[in-house]
Amino acid sequence: PETDQPWDLPLKVGGRAKVITGLHAYLAGNTDPSNDYADFYYSSDVDPPNWTSLGTKRLAVGEVDPDGFGSFESVSFNIAEGIQSIHAIRVDFRYQGSPSDTACTGGSWADTDDLAFYVVPND
Repeated sequence: PETDQPWDLPLKVGGRAKVITGLHAYLAGNTDPSNDYADFYYSSDVDPPNWTSLGTKRLAVGEVDPDGFGSFESVSFNIAEGIQSIHAIRVDFRYQGSPSDTACTGGSWADTDDLAFYVVPND
């Protein structure tokens, strides 16, 4: 089940997790960040990664401070069995447009960040 309760550590196959990220929206004198999107991805392998979309968060008025900074979350997800013990998450932050089929929008107004982490096998 989805929950906002803290998860047991270490992260393990069959467990649940979610991505929490800090983002900076470009406001340019405007207080509406609704042209900015955060696409969340997860991969149970890193060499090479096979990104699975966890969904998209469209930023909204009131979710960022006056300087454009805010914290955002993905939905919670199941940690899958992988060939490797290292898994990864990705946040692709973009201005307008649509999520990328390759999990990397690119362009002048986009930023893509990955985080790799170890997962304990399921006992």
